[in-house]
Amino acid sequence: MIVLISSSLFSLFLFLILGISASKCTKLTFSIIDTLLTGMVIANTLTSIISLFSAINLSVFIGFIILCSCLFFYIKQELKHFLLEFKSNKYSIYWSLPFIIIATLVAIGPITNYDTGLYHLQAINWIETYKVVPGLANIHGRFGFNPNCFTLSALTSFRAIFNEGIYSLNYTIL
Repeated sequence: MIVLISSSLFSLFLFLILGISASKCTKLTFSIIDTLLTGMVIANTLTSIISLFSAINLSVFIGFIILCSCLFFYIKQELKHFLLEFKSNKYSIYWSLPFIIIATLVAIGPITNYDTGLYHLQAINWIETYKVVPGLANIHGRFGFNPNCFTLSALTSFRAIFNEGIYSLNYTIL
């Protein structure tokens, strides 16, 4: 459970830093949810581009940590304002705690999705091990046309650290 929450917090940190950086670069004002979703889109796009040339492994994970650490100093004031705005919504935080607890209990339970055992886990493992293989879709369409969120799941799975994949992306989005 601690690993699931740490993976989710890393994802939120990544999405928050990239989202606030996009907001600052475009000089647009985003809400809290828009900031996180914008950061997720940027992280997913960068991860998908990187997966064309490299496996999404520990070196890419460390690269994202370095990128976000550098961007942290660029957006320090905006992040402070964002956290103060988040802190002012105490009632929203209190009302969301039961849902977070329920989601955590569901997320640590067994996987019941039928497709997970068929190809989801294998596709994410493939993305973590290899770059994109040209012509792989000729073997079977499932191999060549994976959902784009698999690359982001490969980035945040912590497989290189814990030697087991922690797939917290759906939990984080919820």
